[in-house]
Amino acid sequence: MMTPEMMDTNRAGLVSREEFLAAAKMFDMAVVHMKAKDGQLTSVQLREFRSAPATPR
Repeated sequence: MMTPEMMDTNRAGLVSREEFLAAAKMFDMAVVHMKAKDGQLTSVQLREFRSAPATPR
């Protein structure tokens, strides 16, 4: 799961709107990749997402 420190790509100490939207887009791409039903992850899928490294796929 993305932490604020991971989202802060320019290390400004704050997460900008662009950085937040990039993280949200990565989450959406992961949901599609995991073939979530109606955009909702099961508890197993959510656990897998949380344990995965925070790198774009």
